[in-house]
Amino acid sequence: MLPENFLWVEKYRPSNINEYIFCDENIKSKVNEWLNKKDIPHLLLYGPAGTGKTSLVKILLKSLELEDDFVYINASNENGVDIIREKVIEYAPQIPANGKFKVVVLDESDYLTVQSQNSLKDTIERYNDICRFIFITNNKNKIIPPIVSRCQELHINKIDEKQVATKVMDIINKENVTFEPTTLLKYITTYYPDFRKIINSIQQNVVDGKLQELTLSNDNNNQKYKDILNLFKSMKLNEARKLLIESLSLDEYTQYYVWLGNNIDLITDNDSKKFEVLSIIKDGIADIPLSADPEIALSGTIAKIILSLR
Repeated sequence: MLPENFLWVEKYRPSNINEYIFCDENIKSKVNEWLNKKDIPHLLLYGPAGTGKTSLVKILLKSLELEDDFVYINASNENGVDIIREKVIEYAPQIPANGKFKVVVLDESDYLTVQSQNSLKDTIERYNDICRFIFITNNKNKIIPPIVSRCQELHINKIDEKQVATKVMDIINKENVTFEPTTLLKYITTYYPDFRKIINSIQQNVVDGKLQELTLSNDNNNQKYKDILNLFKSMKLNEARKLLIESLSLDEYTQYYVWLGNNIDLITDNDSKKFEVLSIIKDGIADIPLSADPEIALSGTIAKIILSLR
């Protein structure tokens, strides 16, 4: 019996390949071929947050009976070259416990430093016969080309919105939640394609078995904007960038520049410094059309602000 507060995203995570919703028939064919052969290449799974990348990896590990023959690294917390040497490079040469190969899963691998990624190039090739690598990332462009070239790429794109709605309704019906169709639709359209965020938001807003209206107040936005800024001010760069990616939609990135400009008092109480900060924000906004990666651009602007104050 699962506890009442057990996360629905875990409770209803697909446990086998038949339960998994594929966004691409070619990927489905590839995965089934690997399962039939009981083998996988090195993999790079990339695509939007909450679209099933980690779920697919878990299904692969389970289906290939590798649950005792893998190591999992969350690179948002463990991304330095020393960690990679200790937990990955020393693990790769070891003989698998059960099968013919083992697996290293590097989740959120876009947080790996370039030095850490470079340190893996040799290891991936040298121990290919007994060790496979799986990289999971939202941003493929943050993975260095030598890593990309050594992997089979799987673009896990957003699931069709109708399929998302069907799955969401199935979950809330199983949880005996009553809802107004327009209320449910607002959750789906607000957070689509992030299925994980849709389900988490719904679960958090069920009161006495009924789904409450979704309210996106300015207070909520202010708090998450403040949390991101405070992490940058504390020089916790990885945590700040992770929160930024997880809590802001792409549409909110531009809003964040405006919020910074309207809340300079939260950044500094030095009047002369405020002019410098405003100039940095202005340059950041001007560079938006030129940026290939909005998250790096915004993070770079905030980092430049913080460094200007030191």
